[in-house]
Amino acid sequence: MDIVAKPNPAHNIVTFAYTLPDNTETALLSLYSANGKLVYKQELNTRAKELQYNCSQLKAGIYYYKVSANGETVSGKLVIVR
Repeated sequence: MDIVAKPNPAHNIVTFAYTLPDNTETALLSLYSANGKLVYKQELNTRAKELQYNCSQLKAGIYYYKVSANGETVSGKLVIVR
């Protein structure tokens, strides 16, 4: 299982590219501000490979994303610039 945010740093649109195990039935993407506040949550299509997110409403700064599926979690850091 893997996830990457691109471009990073992002300005208005960020694409989360992910791979999930074949047996995944549900997967959840969560995005948190640097102080731990949940700012976005989305169930992922397990057949797709990418999810686009319009981050234009977020303030500039550092955010953390994670994907949870099958009891596993992977995470990464996203920088938003204005």
